[in-house]
Amino acid sequence: MILPSDGRSVSGYAWRPRDCSPHLTPMLALTFLSLGFGIIAFGFRTRDEVYQLAATIAASLSLVLGLIFAPPLFQVSLEIASIAAVFSLCMRCVKNSCGEPPA
Repeated sequence: MILPSDGRSVSGYAWRPRDCSPHLTPMLALTFLSLGFGIIAFGFRTRDEVYQLAATIAASLSLVLGLIFAPPLFQVSLEIASIAAVFSLCMRCVKNSCGEPPA
């Protein structure tokens, strides 16, 4: 769609980027971050490497979405905590898989 120079669309409606409500984004951030850290807790409790790897991938996706919606003031601290949690889960999986001799 080509926009005229005065900011209106061709059909006459005002064009605005669609965004979330400012009151909704902190709740979305809290929801996705809680889900991500909950998945990481599940990954620490399980012993199967497949579940640990799946938990790491799912938690990473959820934490990224949580960081997208988080207020800028908290993004750095949340990013440090989430990277440390996912990294420790990955290292636990690597330690368990590399420490055993192949069958």
